[in-house]
Amino acid sequence: MLWILALMTYLPIFSGLEWQTFELQYIVRKDPSNQAQFRQTTLFTDSVIFLCDGSALTDQPQQEWTRQTFTRDELEERSGYCRHQHQEHLDWLHEIEGTISGTAEILQTRHGVLANHSGVFAFAHWGVNGEDFLTFDPQRLEWQPDSTMATSLARSWNKHKMRNQDFENSVLNVCKSLYNTLVKKQRLWKPTRQQGLEVYIFAKPIPESGLACLQCHVTASDLSGVRTQLTKDGVPLHSGVKLIGPRPNGDGTNQMKAQAQISLSDTEGYSCHVQGDEHNKSVTWDGLSLDKKTLNPHDMRGVLVAVAVCLIAILLIIIAGRIILKENIREDAARIFRRNQSQEGLLDGADADSSCLSNPLSWLNVFSNSSSSNGHL
Repeated sequence: MLWILALMTYLPIFSGLEWQTFELQYIVRKDPSNQAQFRQTTLFTDSVIFLCDGSALTDQPQQEWTRQTFTRDELEERSGYCRHQHQEHLDWLHEIEGTISGTAEILQTRHGVLANHSGVFAFAHWGVNGEDFLTFDPQRLEWQPDSTMATSLARSWNKHKMRNQDFENSVLNVCKSLYNTLVKKQRLWKPTRQQGLEVYIFAKPIPESGLACLQCHVTASDLSGVRTQLTKDGVPLHSGVKLIGPRPNGDGTNQMKAQAQISLSDTEGYSCHVQGDEHNKSVTWDGLSLDKKTLNPHDMRGVLVAVAVCLIAILLIIIAGRIILKENIREDAARIFRRNQSQEGLLDGADADSSCLSNPLSWLNVFSNSSSSNGHL
C-alpha cells in the first residue's frame, strides 16, 4: 500500500534495530439505515490493549496489565478522548463526502508512532471505502493525497496551517505521550502469578448427532512457541482439527486449545500432546466429560464394571466367612476332643484307686503272712 512507502520516506531504517509500535485505529461505517457506527481500537506492540465502541463509548482495557496499571481517572480520561474522536470522525466523514464523487460508506484512520533506539516517529493515514485516501506529513505539516479523489480535499486542508498544527498537537503528540506512558506502565507491571503448564482433555456431546466435541485446553503464563496436537492411538489427527489461541484469560495467564469432532461409539485411544521449548506433556483422555460424566447415556460399561466389582467383593466376603467358620469349627472340635480325653483319664485313675482301697487292711494280711513265713523259717 502507498502509506507504507510514505512512512518509509520519513523513517530512518537501521538494520538490527527492533521497532515498537503504538497505534490508534478508527473506523466509521454506515449501517443499512445510514447510521454511522464508530469504533476505536488501541494497539501496543501489535496487541489490542483498549477497545471503545457501542453507544456508551467507554474505552475498555483488553489486557491484564492495562487493567492493573491504569487508574479509574486515567480510564475515564481515555473514554473522554474516545468520545471526542467519535465526533471528530463523524465531522471528517461528512466533509469528505462533500468533496468526492459518490458516497463515503467507510472511513478508516490510523494514527500512531513507531519507535526504536533512534527515536519516536509519528504517522497518520486515512482510507475511504477500503482504499488509501490521505497521508499526513508531520515534518511539513501537510496532507498528501493517496487518491485522485483526495486531491481537492488535501489542497483545501493544506491552506489552513493552523488546522494542521492543531492536528499534530491533538493527535500525533497525544500518540507519543500515550506511547511513553504505556512503556513505563508495562515495565512496572508484575504479573499477579506465574502459572506452569496445565493440560485438560475432555469432550462435550453434541445433542442428537452421535458425535462429541473433543477439546484439549492448555493454560500457562507463557505459551510462546507451544504446539498442541490431538492423537488417536498415537496417530496425529489432521482432518477437522481446529486450533484456537493463545488468548489471554484476564488473570495473567493465557490459554490455547485444540478441538475436533469424534464419534460417541469410539471414545478410546485419544490423547493430547503439548510441546514447546520448555514444555513437553501428554495427557490421555479418560472418555468422560469435564465434570467426569459418561458421554453416552446408553453406555453401560461403567455400570457393568461397578456391578462386577460389587459381586467380586461379596464373593470374597463369603469365601472369607466360610474359611473363618471352618477354622472355628475345627478349633471347637479339637477343644471338645481334648476335654473328653481328660475326662476319660480321670475316670481310669479313679477306678484304679478304688480297687486298691476296697479292702484297706489287705496289706496287713499280706504283711502277716509274710511274717509267719519268716517265723516258720
